[in-house]
Amino acid sequence: MTIIRRIGIALATLAVAGVATASAGTYDFSYQGGFGNNIITGSFTTALKPVKYSGGGYRLTGISGSFDNSAIISLVKINKFQGNDNLFFANFANGADNYSPFDANGISFKDAANQFVNLYSDAGVIFGARTCSIDKGTCTTSSGTLTVTPAALPVPEPGSLLLLGTALVGLGVIARRRAA
Repeated sequence: MTIIRRIGIALATLAVAGVATASAGTYDFSYQGGFGNNIITGSFTTALKPVKYSGGGYRLTGISGSFDNSAIISLVKINKFQGNDNLFFANFANGADNYSPFDANGISFKDAANQFVNLYSDAGVIFGARTCSIDKGTCTTSSGTLTVTPAALPVPEPGSLLLLGTALVGLGVIARRRAA
C-alpha cells in the first residue's frame, strides 16, 4: 500500500471522527427569583435540529446545575410538570414568546431535594419559576431575572487534525512529483 493511500485512509478516518464529534448546543443559564429565593444556575444541552412545527425551538437533551444549593438531577419528561415542552429558542427574537429563550410551557427539571421546577416565560417580559416540593406537598411561583448565554465552545481538534493531514498529503504529492 503506497504512502499516499495510507494518508488518504488516515484523512478519511479523521473526517469521520470530526463528524462524530459534532455536538448539540450548550448554554449556561442563571435565574434569580424575587426576594433572593429560587437561585438556579447551571447549563443545558439541546438537540442539533429544531423540533418540527415549534417555531424554531430546540428540545433540551440534558441539564445540570443547582437549585437553591440542591443539585439538578434530571429533566422532567415532556408534559409531566406544568405542561412543560422543554423547548429552548436560541434565536430569542424569533422565539415563541417575543424575545424569550423559553415559552409559556417552559423547561422542567427535578433536583436532589425532590422538588420539581419549571422555568418559563410570560409574554417574553416576565420570567418565572414554578416550584413544587413533592415531600411537602407545596407549590410556589416566583418571577425573577433569567440569563442564558452560549457556553464556551471547545477547540475543534478533529478539524485541526484534518487540516494538518491535508497539508501532509499536499507535501507528499509535491515530493512525489519532484522525485518522478
